[in-house]
Amino acid sequence: MAGKFMVAGNAIIEKDGKVLITRRNPKRWLGNVWEFVSGRIEQGEDLVTGLKREVREEVSLEIEPLFPIYTTHFYRGEKKAENEVIMVTYVCRYVSGEITLKTDEQVEFRWASPSELTQYESLMKYFAEEINEYGKLKR
Repeated sequence: MAGKFMVAGNAIIEKDGKVLITRRNPKRWLGNVWEFVSGRIEQGEDLVTGLKREVREEVSLEIEPLFPIYTTHFYRGEKKAENEVIMVTYVCRYVSGEITLKTDEQVEFRWASPSELTQYESLMKYFAEEINEYGKLKR
């Protein structure tokens, strides 16, 4: 029998040779973790449209998702069906906008060079495979 799960998009946003990372609000699940902008895709929404919406909502940027580079499966918190997530990571191109953080979600941002990504311990803890795949593209 097929189960239910959430689908999320994850955006590795490139601008001027750097990548956007954000730090989660400490009051949220996985608080203070550095991450890429991501979010849940809504029912009936395609991945690209949902990812663009999430980026617009969370950091006020317009992006162009170029191609997916990684898909992962995890549980958001306790290992229960309602917490199951499939997340697809896209390489994205910055199009326009100035960053305005949705502070109930993120409290800080940085534009990091691809080689700097490995210096963020929490980013590597949760996104090592995505960073590895992205690094292959930059070699």
